[in-house]
Amino acid sequence: GGLTISNGADAGITGSVSVNEIDNAVWARALGNNTLNAAAGGVSASATGDTDIDVVVIAVAGTVKTGSGNSDNNNSSDVTFAGAGSVAVNIVETELLAQIEGNSSITTTGDLELTATDNSSITTDAGGVAIALALDNGSTAGAVGASVAVNDLTQTIKATVTDTTVAAGNVALTAINAADIEALTIAGSLAVSNESDALGGAGAGSGNYILSETEASVTNPSGVKTLTTTGNIIITASDQSKVNADAGAGALSIALNGGDLGAIAVGAAAAKNEITKVTTAALKNVDASGVNVLVTADSTSTVDAFTLGIAGALVSDGGTLALAGAGSGSGNFIISDVSAIIDPSIIIASGNVLVSADDASSINATAGAVTASIN
Repeated sequence: GGLTISNGADAGITGSVSVNEIDNAVWARALGNNTLNAAAGGVSASATGDTDIDVVVIAVAGTVKTGSGNSDNNNSSDVTFAGAGSVAVNIVETELLAQIEGNSSITTTGDLELTATDNSSITTDAGGVAIALALDNGSTAGAVGASVAVNDLTQTIKATVTDTTVAAGNVALTAINAADIEALTIAGSLAVSNESDALGGAGAGSGNYILSETEASVTNPSGVKTLTTTGNIIITASDQSKVNADAGAGALSIALNGGDLGAIAVGAAAAKNEITKVTTAALKNVDASGVNVLVTADSTSTVDAFTLGIAGALVSDGGTLALAGAGSGSGNFIISDVSAIIDPSIIIASGNVLVSADDASSINATAGAVTASIN
């Protein structure tokens, strides 16, 4: 955090910055010509990611000037300024692999279970507030507050069996993306001038990005392999990633007893949120037998965005202008490829065969602006 409080000075400026980067790899892998034999306990591999970033970045600046702005003191300025800004940047790259590969064989009277799950979470709160009070006679007051957050998450999540023969009770391969980004950015400014102009601005915004590949599969690119079970074959890939971004900015300018311009205030808030993902569940080049064979891929990603800009300008006793402008908006994108595949394979099931791909992604965005000018 950053804090600056000035009494009698011309300017007070402060800033606060946080940059965090995590590169994470979690592997549970059996690679290359493995023979895995097990009794009723089965064969299992699990890769789980729980990366957690929680950041709070705050900057506050305040300047107060009293006395005469037109005095004979050559060291005194006719401008009183306060500026505060905060920036948070979080970058996470994670690879979660639960895999058996490379001309291997698995034989067990128990179950074969591979699970890859990412529960990564990024939470960012950023705020910037600036206050400039020119209470002398004739100084212009200027205040600018700003906050920015950028969160970038790249994921590879796989539970796969490749070029391997399998004989087991049940086979369950599961890959889940449950990542979450929460961003809150707030900015505010207050400029008050006595017998001169008051200028204030506030801006807040964030950019939040998720790029992910989630896969659960049994594939044999080198040729058909047997997948024999006495129970069920369940292949599941699910993307449940979420982005929630809120941004708010408010600016208030007050010019008392006149000035050449008067009071001008501008408040703006924005957010850009993007989820790009590939979600795949597959059986390829297998000769499979079991009770029920279920291959499902689903996406329930959500983006929620709320942005609000507020501005107020007040002029009394002869000010020429009271101008307030506010705006807000968000750009939200979900680019999704969801696939459930059996191709080309032989499937013999005494129960049901289900191949299902479903995308229920959603975007909810609200933007608002409020202005008030009094002259």
